[in-house]
Amino acid sequence: MRKDDGMTALMTLEPDARRSVLGLLACMAGADGDVSDEEREALRGAELALGLPEGSCLTVPTLDEIPLSHLDRKSRLLAYAGAVWMMLADGLTLRGESSLLADLAERLHVGPDMARFLGSFARWVRTETDLPWHREAELLFTEAARRLARVEAHRRAA
Repeated sequence: MRKDDGMTALMTLEPDARRSVLGLLACMAGADGDVSDEEREALRGAELALGLPEGSCLTVPTLDEIPLSHLDRKSRLLAYAGAVWMMLADGLTLRGESSLLADLAERLHVGPDMARFLGSFARWVRTETDLPWHREAELLFTEAARRLARVEAHRRAA
């Protein structure tokens, strides 16, 4: 698969879905009551990776303020992976963040096995790559989209 294919797959997400994903990341960034400098930088990186203009997320929404019903399966799974990545952005995982992540898994219909798969991948991106935030977010979303496509193809073939 060419490098462009992952970005093309990501950009197939509807603009409303990309905005909802970014809103979920902002919600996660604010889950501990404070948005750190690292989380702000990660949000800006996510804006770039999602093809959204700078300043697309100026406030921290609550989970109830973010529309989720229009998200398809791929969007929901990418949102979950992004939420894990954002939870790790400042190097601290607090109870409020863990609780929000569990709530997100339920609301996004992410089962335990898929949550572990996406969580492990997001942790790898956050801890094992040494990239600028926007490249890290791009890697997270494009590679997660590729891997999810392979998982879905395998399920269909089985």
